[in-house]
Amino acid sequence: MKKLSVVLTSIFVIGGTSALAMANSNEGSVNTVDLDSSFETEAEETTEEQKDQNSKKQNSKEQLTKNDAVAIVKERFENAKIDEVELEKEKGKLVYEVEIDYKGEDGDVYVDAVTGEIVKVDSDLKKAENRQSEGKNDNKSSDHEQNEEKISSEKAGEIALAHIGEGYIDDIELEKKKGKLMYEVEIEYGNDKEVEVYLDAYTGEVLFTEHD
Repeated sequence: MKKLSVVLTSIFVIGGTSALAMANSNEGSVNTVDLDSSFETEAEETTEEQKDQNSKKQNSKEQLTKNDAVAIVKERFENAKIDEVELEKEKGKLVYEVEIDYKGEDGDVYVDAVTGEIVKVDSDLKKAENRQSEGKNDNKSSDHEQNEEKISSEKAGEIALAHIGEGYIDDIELEKKKGKLMYEVEIEYGNDKEVEVYLDAYTGEVLFTEHD
């Protein structure tokens, strides 16, 4: 009987220990799986949250109004007449197509509906813009000439005589030729020879001469 009791006790102890070990092993395994699954789920939620935030950032830029687009176009094309404004998609971007009449030319100006950048201008409008720019430069040149002091007719005569080297002055006139204000000095020399000397009216530079 004692031997049987000892054997049973040993079996119970060994069996209990094995069962406990298996239970602990299983419990550890279950806990590990639960933690990993929880981590993956949380990571997925974080990724989705980041995507939502990025999407909100991309959509956070406010779209310009038609009036904004018109103001941008008029800032570049001063006094332009606005014919029509339409919102459309150009190469995957939202743009305002602003049709204008400028300096006798009709054409379209395309404005990015988010950034306000002028992304395209029709060639006819560019030509009109260039003509306008050239006209402004001509006006600046004219203003410069008006503000600059002219040399006297007597001084122009002296320079012309020195250039020819002989003769006498028959006539001096102030006129505009080839877009420049100049003195025309007529000089007679030799045996009834005549030459006209043209000088810059502001600098006194001899520009050219004409012989009869």
